[in-house]
Amino acid sequence: MNKYLLLLILFLGMQSGIAQVRLTQNPADRLLEQAVQKMQVADYEGANEIFRDILNKGYNIPAEMPYYFAETLYMIKQYFNSKNFLDKYFEINETNGDNYEKALELNNLLKAPLLSISNCKLCDTKGYLYEICGTCKGAKESTQTCNLCRGIGIISCTTCSGKGVITKVNALGIKEFYECTRCESKGRLTCTKCEGSKLIFTACMNCGGAGKVAGTSICTHEGADLDHDHEGHQH
Repeated sequence: MNKYLLLLILFLGMQSGIAQVRLTQNPADRLLEQAVQKMQVADYEGANEIFRDILNKGYNIPAEMPYYFAETLYMIKQYFNSKNFLDKYFEINETNGDNYEKALELNNLLKAPLLSISNCKLCDTKGYLYEICGTCKGAKESTQTCNLCRGIGIISCTTCSGKGVITKVNALGIKEFYECTRCESKGRLTCTKCEGSKLIFTACMNCGGAGKVAGTSICTHEGADLDHDHEGHQH
C-alpha cells in the first residue's frame, strides 16, 4: 500500500512540474513552432499572421524567429520588410544562429527584388504599388475658399482703410484729403492671396502633393507611370 502511495505522489509531482514548465515557457516559442509548420506546407500567409500576432502581443522574440519571418516575407513578396527582419537576425545572432547559412542565401536572393523596387516609379520604397490619392483624385492639390477675402475675391485697402482717401493733418492743424493711389480711390483691392480667384490651392495633405499614395498591393514593376497617366489632373 505504501509503495503504491509513494508512486502516486511521485507521479503527481512530475505532472505538477511539467505543468509549471508549460506555464513559464515563452508563448512565442509555441507560436513560432506553429508558424514553421505553416511554412513547411507553404502556407506563408498563415505563417505571416502568426508572426505578426507574436509582435502585436509583445512577447519576447525567439532568436531564430527573425529569420523565419524574413523567409516568410520573402515568399509573399514583401521584400523590404524581409530585409529588415533579416538584418535583425544578423544583429541578434551575428554568425552564431542556427539558420546563419540560410540567412546568407536569403540575403543574396533579396538583392535583385530590392534593386527592382529602388528603380521602379510605380511603387514606394517598400514595394507597395502606388494608388491615386482618394482625397485630391491625383490633382496633387486641394482647393478651398480663400480665407483672406472669404470667397469674395476683393479685400479692403489697408492703406486707406477702405475709404478711398487718405487723411493728413497739415502744420496748421487742418485736415487734408488725398486720393489713395494704391486702390485708385476705390477703397478695395483684388485679393492679394487668391488674386481674385476666390479660391486657394494648397498641396494635398493626404498625399503631400504627390497625387498618389502607397496602397496594399505588391508592385510587379510593370505598367505605365502613374504620374504620366494622371498629369492632366494637375492644376
